[in-house]
Amino acid sequence: MKYFLTILLTLLPVISFAAGPFYIYPSEKGGSSYRWSGGYVKWKYDNGLAGLSKKVPAVPLEKNKSYCKSLTSDPCLVMDKCGVVACVEKAFEIWSDAHLALADKEKTVVNTANVSAFNAGAIDGDADVTLENIDKYMDKAKEEGVVLIVLDVDGSIIDKAAGGEGAKKSILGLSDPLRDKDSNRYEGGTLVLNGLFLDGEKSDDNPEDVTNVKFAATILHEVGHILGLDHSQPQHAVLGSSIDIAQVPEGVTTMYPKLLDIAPPADDAQYDLHVDDVVAISSLYSSGDFDSKFCMIKGSIENEKGVPYQGINVIAYSNEANQMYNDARMFVSGALYPAETKNGDYVLAGIAPCRPYKVIYEAVYDEFQSYKGGINPYDGKFAGPDEKDIKNAVNITTGDYKTDVVTCNPDNLCDEPVLLADYSISSAEAKEVKMDAAPPPPQPGEDKSSGEQKKGWCMSVAGGFAPESGLIVILTLVLLGAARKKYIIF
Repeated sequence: MKYFLTILLTLLPVISFAAGPFYIYPSEKGGSSYRWSGGYVKWKYDNGLAGLSKKVPAVPLEKNKSYCKSLTSDPCLVMDKCGVVACVEKAFEIWSDAHLALADKEKTVVNTANVSAFNAGAIDGDADVTLENIDKYMDKAKEEGVVLIVLDVDGSIIDKAAGGEGAKKSILGLSDPLRDKDSNRYEGGTLVLNGLFLDGEKSDDNPEDVTNVKFAATILHEVGHILGLDHSQPQHAVLGSSIDIAQVPEGVTTMYPKLLDIAPPADDAQYDLHVDDVVAISSLYSSGDFDSKFCMIKGSIENEKGVPYQGINVIAYSNEANQMYNDARMFVSGALYPAETKNGDYVLAGIAPCRPYKVIYEAVYDEFQSYKGGINPYDGKFAGPDEKDIKNAVNITTGDYKTDVVTCNPDNLCDEPVLLADYSISSAEAKEVKMDAAPPPPQPGEDKSSGEQKKGWCMSVAGGFAPESGLIVILTLVLLGAARKKYIIF
């Protein structure tokens, strides 16, 4: 059996993603994604005297204010002096500064995202947000339409939200944007940071500290969720034989579900936005140049009978030397729709004109299919194609050109001949191509859209906590209201 894909290289403005949407809209049907109106986010923080931990304050202590005010380097690297709030500000700035390079001789850098954030100060003076009063402050943040940054000094909030004692020893951060019921707009949210990972202590009940750069990567990841991004999975070759180890650090995305233990000097890999992360944020909040200066590859994965297959990770990566892992973007087929919808659509955006790309597909790892905090459209119940079904990624081939290379050449922009037909705004057309692979299991004969969605919580150290199924439901709803939540298992 074969998968068939329809490929379209175009410069037309179409909604697209790399890492998929955190929430789809409407939840029972999908087709669109939630986002912040105008790409603008306002946030407030927990300014309790306890700070994030014994080592890291919320904001600079009086003795360090002058130093931090004149600081020109990254405040995340000196959180013990300048506080965690400055690192949250930095994370929003990094997402706002998302950019891609064109394939011209100058490698022109283009700012691709139109997103901004405003630090509106402490939620309630020097009040300390704790497990006992978090409901009060979440209600206050909801009323004000802001995201609340919670500093969980002892991990108790994370333990309760993630379903039981022990979660605090592996989960670094939790996040959930708050949805408007009547539109596809976010209207607030909560982001919780676990201070136990930066308190300088270690015991049976206290995890070993991570480095400042790894904690900063966690903040960047959680802010990505607050902005509306889901998890993403890079090529299997990036991870090798284990989802806990990066064989190719530069290929790991910030929105990968796990904080990987990568040795210096590559230990900042997840604190540096990958192309996939940039494409994801730019797809939600395009600068305009993202739509006008880059191409996208659209298609649908179907079997020979035309039945769409949902839940397959489709990847477009640069065919240029040494760019296979750096310049890659991923999209899980049917991610804009509820689990078990018969939809195999994908969109691979941020394709630089004149640069050759290969398109492959791979299975989403079993671990990320089997729990509610994995990767859309997986909800912990839906079983998509696994690695046994898709043993190897297979490159695109075309009947006429017999090549697996795709190049976008709008308006004959490229100096060199391309291997696939030229596409532009005036001559965009679909071209059917075939990708051979072992067949996935057949999908149910009927759509089963329950209206429920996974979502909510997130980042952990590799090989981390795995709560029993079902333990989270009541506790999470108590903390976070009626919205369906995602929690972290890994």
